[in-house]
Amino acid sequence: MTVRYLLALGFLAFLTVLVQASIQQTLHQREDEARTINLAGRQRMLTLSMTKDLLAFPALSDEGERARLVARLKENLAQWDLVHQGLVQGDPKLGLGGLRGSGTARLFAELDPIRARLRDRLAEGIAFCSMTRAAPQPNNMTEVLDLTESFVAVMDRIVDQYTLEAEQRLRRFRFFELGVMTLILVVLGLEILFIFRPLARKLRRTAGSLETAMAELGRLSRRDGLTGVYNRRAFDEQLGDEWRRASRNHKPVSIILLDVDLFKEFNDTFGHQAGDRALIQVAQAVQARAERVTDTVARYGGEEFVVLMPGTDAIGAQKVAEDIRGTVENLNIPHTGSGAGDRLTVSLGLACRIPEKNPDPAGLVQAADQALYLAKNRGRNQVAVFEPSPGVTEKEPCG
Repeated sequence: MTVRYLLALGFLAFLTVLVQASIQQTLHQREDEARTINLAGRQRMLTLSMTKDLLAFPALSDEGERARLVARLKENLAQWDLVHQGLVQGDPKLGLGGLRGSGTARLFAELDPIRARLRDRLAEGIAFCSMTRAAPQPNNMTEVLDLTESFVAVMDRIVDQYTLEAEQRLRRFRFFELGVMTLILVVLGLEILFIFRPLARKLRRTAGSLETAMAELGRLSRRDGLTGVYNRRAFDEQLGDEWRRASRNHKPVSIILLDVDLFKEFNDTFGHQAGDRALIQVAQAVQARAERVTDTVARYGGEEFVVLMPGTDAIGAQKVAEDIRGTVENLNIPHTGSGAGDRLTVSLGLACRIPEKNPDPAGLVQAADQALYLAKNRGRNQVAVFEPSPGVTEKEPCG
């Protein structure tokens, strides 16, 4: 009896340590994946920012402004190189082991030649502006725009593939955990039959802690690591579910897409840590105004957030959007020196539709994005409602 007890106890202890170690490794891996995706997003933002600044250079007449723009371009190019090095070779400060030593190395094979050419063109453009104080040649800028478009498209595809592989790794871990938990339950049953009931109670507590850890892993996979609201993947899943439900019930679905105004300038002025704190405050403000249980608040990407409101028409969604805009403005987060006023603000675009037979809700998101673009063009810090182009009639109006 004693030998059986000790053997069973030792085997269960081994399984418990094995699962706990696997959980810790998976949690660290998820954190590493989140940091890698954030770095990729940072490189994407820097790429678009440098291209935008080169295009804006000819419109500047003040020599001081030109000098500051050239300095910012040089700084962004240096950061661009550091971010790429962190992605490809690893970054010990961030705990990243780099992608070259893992199975994701092949994902960056296509990006490297595009990046090398784009960097050469950007460096030439910056050097030309520094020496001549004139705009880069049109041919150079055309190539920069083409390369930027290709670079961003490939980067987005790499991030999507990287995210997919991360989810596949998580599923494999869940299968492994399920197998180990099944084995634990078998041993638990044998102990109940042949050894001591107190030990069986202890093993049930262990199984409960494993289930809690598994639930926590599932929750983390649907939440944004910085703000705590839902992430893009969770929003896409929820949108699909609500769209199908609204199609069956012939009910409206509204979306509010909002973007922090001039957030890059905010980061340049106050630093990225202050930018992260501001994003957290904005997310909390949005969450406070989307009060219904059925409403979903998610971080759509970078400084963009989205609110999904099933069963809400355009009038109700516009009221919520105005509440969000006012709440963020009343946070009184300083935003001086950017030309946007003295406080941090957001621009919001909303769209509302009653789903048709088409199961794809992408058109609703595109409509909200067009409304957001309109709000920014009108001066920012305001709400814009999607309106169809002249001559286009909505098949399923949303009143």
